[in-house]
Amino acid sequence: MKKEKFKWDRAALEGVENLKNDRESGASEIALKAIKTFFNFLKKNRPEKEQIQALAKTIAEIRPSMAPLKNVIAFSARLALSKKENQSIDSIEREALAAFEKARRETVEIAAEALGASDAKTFVVCSFSSTAALTLKELSRRRSIRVVCLESSVEGKKYGLAFLERLRRFGTEALLAKDAEIRIAAKNSDAALIGAD
Repeated sequence: MKKEKFKWDRAALEGVENLKNDRESGASEIALKAIKTFFNFLKKNRPEKEQIQALAKTIAEIRPSMAPLKNVIAFSARLALSKKENQSIDSIEREALAAFEKARRETVEIAAEALGASDAKTFVVCSFSSTAALTLKELSRRRSIRVVCLESSVEGKKYGLAFLERLRRFGTEALLAKDAEIRIAAKNSDAALIGAD
């Protein structure tokens, strides 16, 4: 984080570092943590407009390809910058979190509805998206499905295995396949789910 213009408190620095180094969470989970980091800073400090904008920009740039992160931080910053005098930071944070959860629920519902319209029973997935997992959970609540998770190892982290474990905790039947087996997995699947955020 650049510190030329502002003095960042330790919690903000650690929060940003934790977001940057998080290899356990999907995009929506990171976005949720970012909202909390952002508002924790606002609660502990009385930042000026430029400092709010600088922190929002810094957080959004941690993972430039994560649309949920950019969207929630931009929304949170707009809420904070339009704060009324008698409005608490806690109430603004609750508003941001509620909007985030509502958008995620709607995304899951729309995706599950679209997938439910097909007769696909076996899905191949190369994802670590919590939204994709929630979509498959919702679909498996409606009918019996099977999910083939591609291994997707990056820097020693087996994202496919973590995704499979998440699905199994939801009660969804899931299998693991090596990335090299994508042709076989795709051939034996009815559909592919590629991200849901």
